[in-house]
Amino acid sequence: MPSLHQQSHVIELETATMTVSPEIDWRKRYEQLQFEHQLEIERIRLHYDHELKEKLTEIRMRLKHEYDRHFAEFRARLLEQQQVHNVSSHSLNLDQSIGEKILEQVRIAEEYDRLEDEKRQQLLSQQPTDSDELKRLVNKLHTE
Repeated sequence: MPSLHQQSHVIELETATMTVSPEIDWRKRYEQLQFEHQLEIERIRLHYDHELKEKLTEIRMRLKHEYDRHFAEFRARLLEQQQVHNVSSHSLNLDQSIGEKILEQVRIAEEYDRLEDEKRQQLLSQQPTDSDELKRLVNKLHTE
């Protein structure tokens, strides 16, 4: 067991080291920690932002390649089907201008529909005058 003299010496050392340590400015320490925390958050945000941009670029490139591949496959199938169709239509002596004839028939049908709509509108706009004419005739009959 330490003697009383040794205990007082230890106490003196503890108080001496406590008084030697500078006083901590807790507000300043809090602000410093808060600043470091904000810096770390910003660093992490930038890191993940960069990773996210890299992933998006990678996904875009992969989707573009996939789209290009599908488009090339589609184009190849389309050309193949056109070639098969042209060969069979030539061998069967089919009329090659059938597409143009169909488009012309569609154009004629649309023109006919447009003219019918105009006639219908004209008849609708004449209706009030027809009813006015009927009223005039009825009045004329009543007066005679």
